[in-house]
Amino acid sequence: MLLKIQTDEALDSYISRNRLFLKDKFEVEDPFKSLQGDEWSIKDLILVADLMSWHHFAGFIKLVQQHTVYFSYRLIVDDVESMLLRHRFLEKSNCDFGYVTKGKNVAICLECVKDDIERVGFSFWRRSHQNEINVCATHNVKLLKKCQFCDRAFRVENHCLNVLWSGCKCGRYILESETEINECSLEFKRSKLNAAILNFDRKLDCVIAYESFLIALNCNERYKELWNEVTDSRFDRVLFPWTKSDLHYEIKTYLSFGPEHLRVCCYIVATLIFLLFADFEEFIRSFKYILEKKSLQFESMTEKRASLVS
Repeated sequence: MLLKIQTDEALDSYISRNRLFLKDKFEVEDPFKSLQGDEWSIKDLILVADLMSWHHFAGFIKLVQQHTVYFSYRLIVDDVESMLLRHRFLEKSNCDFGYVTKGKNVAICLECVKDDIERVGFSFWRRSHQNEINVCATHNVKLLKKCQFCDRAFRVENHCLNVLWSGCKCGRYILESETEINECSLEFKRSKLNAAILNFDRKLDCVIAYESFLIALNCNERYKELWNEVTDSRFDRVLFPWTKSDLHYEIKTYLSFGPEHLRVCCYIVATLIFLLFADFEEFIRSFKYILEKKSLQFESMTEKRASLVS
């Protein structure tokens, strides 16, 4: 019998915990033995979901939704992409999900570790901290990405995730580290946005989202103020490392391609929400307002992901 997966636990953390603490029971056969590569396929994820008794397409989506960062890159999904995902599920595709399910760089919040130990008796790696995020959205402290005593980065090939439970190769433990308070409001906002997107379990229509962005871009003075804050502090490259040139130019260019491009460029959606709205909830309110003007219902236009295709 497998261990119970925790809320917001990263999938690779869950697998590592099972391998470490149930290794005596796995001596005959490791149920996760096929998950050895750098990337996991849809077939691999189906295997894990079945082992957890999360069966069928709904179970597969539940695993991907709650324990990977996949849908943070797929906030806007159309019916064609939904059908393609279901088709790959049905054929148990070997298509890789890549970094969105198995990150190579890992980070952890010391305060979350302490809270988890007090609450459930042990700690784990959170998926909301593995998405190129630098700050904890709950505690507003900097995430620990390397051993404070030997500077060895918490990368999969360096430590493996067991460093959280077994300690670093230098002989020190993560809980011996010191917490560092975050003083950057932009990093904190980005972290909270990331957490909100990860916890959102519905798909958004690209046309309505596009209209929300255009309206906010044209009439939101806060956008100009925030943009100046981002560029003046040189945080455009820190917060948005995917930018190739000028962030402002890239945003204008992407929007000029029309609403369908929001599906293709996964990074631009979160960036637009970050720059144009106070938080994710304000963006959703704007989205709902546009739907109401068109006499459309939020529930009918934002289906649950697990039931996108019957």
